[in-house]
Amino acid sequence: MLNRPTTTPRRGAIVHEASVAVILAGAIIACVAQLLTFSAQQTRARTQRLTAVREAANLMEQLMARSWDDLTADHIAETRLSENCHSALPGSNLDVVLTDDEGAKRVHLTITWQHASGNREAPVQLVAWKYPRGKVEQ
Repeated sequence: MLNRPTTTPRRGAIVHEASVAVILAGAIIACVAQLLTFSAQQTRARTQRLTAVREAANLMEQLMARSWDDLTADHIAETRLSENCHSALPGSNLDVVLTDDEGAKRVHLTITWQHASGNREAPVQLVAWKYPRGKVEQ
């Protein structure tokens, strides 16, 4: 007589293994999708901040290139954000304030915009002083 090992057949084992594999794959895909979404949001926020910084620097350079007499509140009021900046920064707003501080003109430039969630982002601000020609403070 032959001694055969008595084993019970593994019925349905492949179905269980396949279902566990599908559940694990689904969990991994969900985690990767969340990571990609977060990465896209961070990239968009970084691009928007870089756009605001470049726009602020460009506007400040244009204002500081004016002569002492041309740097007035009326000329400051005409300063506008570019169309590129408006399209890249939703709800963008420019605020430029000119003050006279002890013989120097102080220009404070602020750009604000809205985040995709509707909240305001931290503003980009630049401050510069313009002195009349020939006057140098020690």
